[in-house]
Amino acid sequence: MPAQTPDRCRLVLITPPGIDPAALERKLSAALAAGDVASLILPRYDLDDAAFQALCERLVPLAQERGVAAIVAGDTRVAGRVGADGIHVEEGKAGLANYAAAGLCFLAVPVLMGSQEWDDHDRSKKTLARDLARDYLESCPPNAILFSFGDNDTYPLWYAQEVEGIRPDVRVMVNTLLGTDWYMNELRYKVNESAPFDIIFTPEQIMGDKRNVSYFVNDVPGYDKSKYYDLYSVLKNVTGSDEPAFTRQAGNGNTVNLVPTHKFSVPVDLNTVRTNGTVHEGDSVVSELHLDIPEQRNFLVKNDLAILAIIAANKWNRPICFTSPQELGDLGLSKYVRLRGLSYQLVPVLNGNVDNDVAYKTIMEKFTYGNASTPGVYYDEENRRHLNSIKFAHAQIAMSLVDAGKKDSARKVLEHFDQNVLESNFPYGMTSN
Repeated sequence: MPAQTPDRCRLVLITPPGIDPAALERKLSAALAAGDVASLILPRYDLDDAAFQALCERLVPLAQERGVAAIVAGDTRVAGRVGADGIHVEEGKAGLANYAAAGLCFLAVPVLMGSQEWDDHDRSKKTLARDLARDYLESCPPNAILFSFGDNDTYPLWYAQEVEGIRPDVRVMVNTLLGTDWYMNELRYKVNESAPFDIIFTPEQIMGDKRNVSYFVNDVPGYDKSKYYDLYSVLKNVTGSDEPAFTRQAGNGNTVNLVPTHKFSVPVDLNTVRTNGTVHEGDSVVSELHLDIPEQRNFLVKNDLAILAIIAANKWNRPICFTSPQELGDLGLSKYVRLRGLSYQLVPVLNGNVDNDVAYKTIMEKFTYGNASTPGVYYDEENRRHLNSIKFAHAQIAMSLVDAGKKDSARKVLEHFDQNVLESNFPYGMTSN
């Protein structure tokens, strides 16, 4: 049996009034050392707030160092400020009622906040971030490279792959990080199940600030501004060169690299794109992509160079996908992407818009919706923005199916969204940020 502490009498000390604080501290120290003291009560007497708090700040630590409970009489604020062990109620039933009322008020604040706001902050049932990433990844063909363009796309993708192991064959490339040498160099190594990849430029050519900005010029010999030039050749032999003919001195004395044209071509190997499923039977496949960079653009940043280099070096061997087409217009790519569910794939088909059969199968068999079919799950403004993106993808695919004469499939796509996203969770009239 455990040892029991024997019953014994212990002392309770009460500080007297009218003694200088320094002298009282000395007397209390001696008293605490002289007997078995259980607690020390500190009355206010006629001290004002500042003087009483100063006294308690001297005496409370002294008592606690000796294992004595320091009790402040009648003042909850001072007791809290000085870290006292408790408060002594002196006013009888009326005073006790006042303290009880004050305690109820203090408790009412968190209880009221919790009862009114709990559902707005409860994330226990909400899985939208993970499911958004799953939808992006499952929309990609095997061994794809997937470019993402924002934090709210990228972080879920990292989590889905690295924590839950969803589609580790897809290489996620973050556009905002592609402007750094270390991130571009990661493509040279295997990551998860994604094989290494050629990006044209050597590590030395992109080290540090090199090629952070490459400038368009129209006076490089051998280049006609009205013609298209092979993207791989231009990046490797001109923009990737440090020869004087392909560089300029900037106003700050630094040497900058050049881009001699706004028009690029990317050749298409018809046998490769048909064999690996990039295009389907009946697609009108172009012999080469024509990328028209807007004339008003004066330069390409390293992020842009990286995307273009990956496309040029890929030679259609691996699928290249994007989480959004909005940023692709400035690179002349938007007319060559096709929606496969929630992600867009680069294809040698002009204005292909939607890959109907693949997108339909992806939505019906693989899409998840962040538990939006469960009543009472709260979606804030950012959540609603992404739910809108998922909803818009369903609408795009349904309209494309209608245009292809597949009205039954279009209806099933729209009904599938309604079955998985309750109107009570995501009202039709609710706007996002």
